[in-house]
Amino acid sequence: MGFEADRHFSWEPSLGAVAENVDAPVAVGDRGGHRWSFDLAPDGPDATMVTETYDRSRASERIQAAIDGGKGWLDGMRGTLEKLDQPSTR
Repeated sequence: MGFEADRHFSWEPSLGAVAENVDAPVAVGDRGGHRWSFDLAPDGPDATMVTETYDRSRASERIQAAIDGGKGWLDGMRGTLEKLDQPSTR
């Protein structure tokens, strides 16, 4: 997990509902070995380039199978990036 103001934030979610899809027992709240991150880079006076990354390289095979290698989150990732592309209403 990491944070750098205006540049980067990342987190490793606990398993939560994913645990229900795993054959072997997994305690809800255990780390799954997959990490989300956003990297932000200035792109002119009123713009920011955003890179969203989903890293499942440290997740066990059974966790990767339960989350279908992250495929189920692709639509959510696209939706997040589309929302970030909308003009700010500050």
